[in-house]
Amino acid sequence: MNVLVLDDDRSVCDIFKNRLEIENYVCMTATTVEEAWAKSKILKFDALVADLLLSGDQRGDAFAKEFKKVSPWTRVFILTGDPNPSLTNGLDVDRVILKPIDFEDFIDSLGNGQSRPMEVELDSVKLDDRDMHLIMELVNKVVEHTNIVATTQSLITENLEELAASQERNEAKLTYIFDMLKKVDDSGILKMYSAISGFVRQAISKVFWAVVVLIGMFILKGPILTFLTNVLLKK
Repeated sequence: MNVLVLDDDRSVCDIFKNRLEIENYVCMTATTVEEAWAKSKILKFDALVADLLLSGDQRGDAFAKEFKKVSPWTRVFILTGDPNPSLTNGLDVDRVILKPIDFEDFIDSLGNGQSRPMEVELDSVKLDDRDMHLIMELVNKVVEHTNIVATTQSLITENLEELAASQERNEAKLTYIFDMLKKVDDSGILKMYSAISGFVRQAISKVFWAVVVLIGMFILKGPILTFLTNVLLKK
């Protein structure tokens, strides 16, 4: 028997899946109505277990009513903590399961109903319960890996967008710097600086040589005076 469990609490889904698989049921789980519809396209379900109140404004009984239109043979079990729940009009419910869940009682109720034959014929190849169980395990793994791939793609996209934004900010900064340099160059400040630098270099050169001459005169002052004194004394 194939069972679809719809509950916005992942831990509840996992508990149902583990308990049902121990009893050799094929179980798929969903936490949203959209995910439940996607799972319904993978496999035909004999029973639907849906939480009455889901996240947001979604309701399990409303989904069950629409689900019965495309799968009239599916038995419906509604989960709720309300002993007198208000269900969607026109919904054919096999049983309301009160929380906390008595799994032994639920499994007994599940086993007492009629279900479609589990044997499926594909191009003259017959699949029994064990084959279907293995197929469902494979399908669950594919769905799990698909979610991982989608999450990874989302992270990569976010990082690429951040990198592009960073590159745009850097390009804007460089453009601003180049604009400022162009404005400085256009204003003649660089030319003025170049002219002033040349004048300063010439001035420093002249001062340097003047200092050299003065030092030379100071050093040679003694010999020059001695030479002049000797010349005068000889006269």
